[in-house]
Amino acid sequence: ESGAQEPDVVERADGSLLMIMRTATGSIYQAESFDQGVHWMRLRPSDVTAPIAPSIIRRIPGNEDLLLIWNWEYDPSDKMLGQRKRLACAISTDGGQSWPVNHRKVLETGEDGYFSYPSCTIYRDQVIPTYYAMDKEVDFNFDGPRSLKLMQFPIAWLYT
Repeated sequence: ESGAQEPDVVERADGSLLMIMRTATGSIYQAESFDQGVHWMRLRPSDVTAPIAPSIIRRIPGNEDLLLIWNWEYDPSDKMLGQRKRLACAISTDGGQSWPVNHRKVLETGEDGYFSYPSCTIYRDQVIPTYYAMDKEVDFNFDGPRSLKLMQFPIAWLYT
């Protein structure tokens, strides 16, 4: 219904590009480019279920692994395919072809509210994500106060 939107792009270790984007299909979609973005392969679903919410992708410095941060709360009966509650991260060791469940971690459970629009910087050996937070009592139409949260954890934590 809303198409593919809010893309994020990462350059992989081999120089190719991987683009991810939100959809209303219950999955994050992705496309690849092998000529620095001049041409893109056909969009296809990833193995990551997600509500209608933006996600981001970064490359882990010093290796070929990719980091995905997204909302991992999928409910096909919800109008947004799930609330933006559980904020999670995952590592792909194969250039974004797969995001194994054993490489996924929850950053926010969603018990205290909603979380959306992540951003992330990786500095030295630290991952520093930021994202919007809204109280669980606020209407999910974003008609209420929100704050910006900052989190920090070592890259090594992603692999434990």
